Amino acid sequence: MDGTHELLLRLGSWCVAAIAAYAALDLAGRTVMFGGGHQRPWLSVGALAMGCGIWAVQFFGMKELSLPMTLRYDLLLNLLCWTGAVLVSLLALYIVSRIDSSSLGAAGGGVVLGAGICLVHYGCMYALHLTPQIGYDSELFSASVFIAVAASIAGLAIGFPVWDLPPTQFVAAKLLAALLVAIAICGTHYTAVAAAKFPLDVAHTFNTLLSGNTIGLLLVAFTTGVVVAVLLLSMLDARRLALWRRGEERRTVARLRRGLAA
Repeated sequence: MDGTHELLLRLGSWCVAAIAAYAALDLAGRTVMFGGGHQRPWLSVGALAMGCGIWAVQFFGMKELSLPMTLRYDLLLNLLCWTGAVLVSLLALYIVSRIDSSSLGAAGGGVVLGAGICLVHYGCMYALHLTPQIGYDSELFSASVFIAVAASIAGLAIGFPVWDLPPTQFVAAKLLAALLVAIAICGTHYTAVAAAKFPLDVAHTFNTLLSGNTIGLLLVAFTTGVVVAVLLLSMLDARRLALWRRGEERRTVARLRRGLAA
């Protein structure tokens, strides 16, 4: 069974993945730079953004693929996939933030994140409950796993050390890291879709599944709300950190002046 593709929805999926990854790396990176228990909640918020991005791309991508049948999904299995995406993201970000060696942390976190991206994609595909089962081209399947792991490692390797860079390179490095993680998410999905072989006589095994349009509307509303909330929190926290830095600089200058006067 052959399908057609909609470029606009594909571009939308890339944008969702990149924005979610940027917010996640921005918030989680602060736990490395500033440390302290009061920074730890940002790790969870970043994981929530990343998990939502991974989950959302699955549905944007499947909506972008037009097949001569209406796709329906098992809501419970998809909620489990969303939970798994958030938990895997949390574990990956935690590994990177806790291991002193940036290269070792990025490797460990990237493997976890890449494996999670693959599990979410293929788990959501299984939630279609199709019979006969979807087949996969072995080479493209392997390529999707490689893209997930390699791009995740590269994104995390760049995304966490950016706090040590000068301001002129800081934003550019964060954007590059977010794009690499977006490649991990979207590249995995679209490679896996290319690997999928839908039989001509394929059909859903259950009649109680929700249509893709129904889940899509819920997904758009939920994901948009989460990502917007995370971005707003990120902006507010960035402003707070900027004020804290200026205060630290003033206190350092004051101490130096007192030392020189003494």
